[in-house]
Amino acid sequence: MLVDMLNSCGFNLLSKKDTIVSSVSYIQFSTISDKGIPYNLFIDKKTSLPKLLRIVENAEQPYILEYNYSDFEKCDSFEEILLDNPTEKPKKVEVLKVGDNIPNWEFETTEGNRVSISGNKGQIKILFLSTIHCAPCQKAIPMMKRFHKESVVNRNIDCVVFYPDDEKEALLDYVEKKGIDYPLAFYPGKDGKQRYALREKIMYGFPTTLILNSRNEIVWIRTGFHKDLEKEIDKVLKNQPITRAHK
Repeated sequence: MLVDMLNSCGFNLLSKKDTIVSSVSYIQFSTISDKGIPYNLFIDKKTSLPKLLRIVENAEQPYILEYNYSDFEKCDSFEEILLDNPTEKPKKVEVLKVGDNIPNWEFETTEGNRVSISGNKGQIKILFLSTIHCAPCQKAIPMMKRFHKESVVNRNIDCVVFYPDDEKEALLDYVEKKGIDYPLAFYPGKDGKQRYALREKIMYGFPTTLILNSRNEIVWIRTGFHKDLEKEIDKVLKNQPITRAHK
């Protein structure tokens, strides 16, 4: 049944084997997503419950994300994740690409404000997608800080740093530990279906940078972080119709 679920969600099973992690016996399912990203799911042989998920986000800049299922918010009902029609296969959701418009998403920030991604037409928008458990995302913090500061000065540019997989409490702790002085956006809703639907539209590795033109159309997407990324973003912004303020 698990293999069928993985296949229906776009994952191809590469192997299944017994393994031991921290003296606990698991079944390890090695899969690869339709984006070519390896996922390793560990199922506790005693409880038959998922314990750990390991994800290799970027082959060119390898790093591993680990998600412990014990850290996730417990659900007291399976109603949210059941299909309305059990015989109906889940519809494949198209990931956002260059030329698409951002949906009418509203987020909350760690400062308690509301953010509308599709609002404020006429602005160029930089949307950074990040997650707490990501070393390259942490390396990108000074860059994100710089672009956010610039957006405060130049009203023609908006900058949103969005953490789609993280909750407010964890982000507030993260902000304090990392000395982050700009707001982090997160999805405030508790509806599992809506959260999953949003994540499917931005099923990229972390970090990912999206740039939107003044009509809210995506003009540029780049996954990963490297030393020349800031210059690449500057070049894309410079070529947009609205001129940026000089530093």
